[in-house]
Amino acid sequence: MQMPLSVICPPVKGNILTISNGPARQHPWRYLFLFVVIYLGSIGITIFLAPMVQKLLWTYHSNNPTPLTNYLVGKPFGKIFDRTCWIPLSLGILYLLKTTGLLSFKRLGISWRHCGQWLRFFTLGAALSVLICMAQLVAAPWTFKDESVVGVLAKAFGCAVLVSTLEEIVFRALIPCLIRNAMGAVLALVLSSAFFAYVHFKIPPDVGNFYGASIDLGQSADVGWAYLTGIGTTFSCIPYFFLFTLGALLVLLVYRFSNPMAGMGFHCGLVFTLLLYRKVICFAADSSSNLLGTNHLIDSPLALILLCALFFYQCSCLVAQTQGADFSGTSPVPLRTPRT
Repeated sequence: MQMPLSVICPPVKGNILTISNGPARQHPWRYLFLFVVIYLGSIGITIFLAPMVQKLLWTYHSNNPTPLTNYLVGKPFGKIFDRTCWIPLSLGILYLLKTTGLLSFKRLGISWRHCGQWLRFFTLGAALSVLICMAQLVAAPWTFKDESVVGVLAKAFGCAVLVSTLEEIVFRALIPCLIRNAMGAVLALVLSSAFFAYVHFKIPPDVGNFYGASIDLGQSADVGWAYLTGIGTTFSCIPYFFLFTLGALLVLLVYRFSNPMAGMGFHCGLVFTLLLYRKVICFAADSSSNLLGTNHLIDSPLALILLCALFFYQCSCLVAQTQGADFSGTSPVPLRTPRT
């Protein structure tokens, strides 16, 4: 018997996909609403907090200049607002992870047992990125940048591991679980992927492009509104659907393996190769291609096509994995248990 996509095979009891046994399952809409409040509330708090951070930063720099403060005061207020927003948002996410029982590597399924899985998908993500990068190198003139290879490798790998780990915990563990408890597995995949793509379109370049210690609340509120609605100005079809498909693929990998390690590996491989590529290679200013995109990768139609192919392949693997399964013992359990 063929099982629907809303059925998976968790290897152990008490993993990431059994969050539905806890309070988040008993009150699914309450926890989903709490996430929305945390996200919007963080932006509201930052409207008041960011001008104070900006003033403190510029005051400190005028008295005790350092390379770090020199770098930060060179950033427009929009960038400071974005970084400041991470503070309340991170605290809110930590609280939500704790209340849903996911503030645990064991519960998330992050374990040394799955390192082989991580490595396989890291290779796959890196291979996808390398394929597009090699095509771009053949199609356009380029030169090497004068950078230390060892330093670039270390920074690129460290950043890739950090970004992939944090984003997978939030966007592939926490958010899909909250949505799945309220709306089911398929909508969880679609909505969490749409949100993942949405948050990458932030403040438009012409908003928040001002400097100095004195930022009033009106200016900060304008930046906060742009933080929410900036996608209306900065939206681009290929990058959005690339990010959406990437998010959907990574959620699907969690459904298939019952842990985020495969997604972490794929995401890390993709980001690592891309960061390395952008730090080492310098293209001519007019070297962008309609098919291959630029060195940002997300604007490449070819990369989107390959990502879609990989998504549908993983769909077929998940369907094949659930064929002929029964529900006895540790066999597959529904992602969404019907209410009685």
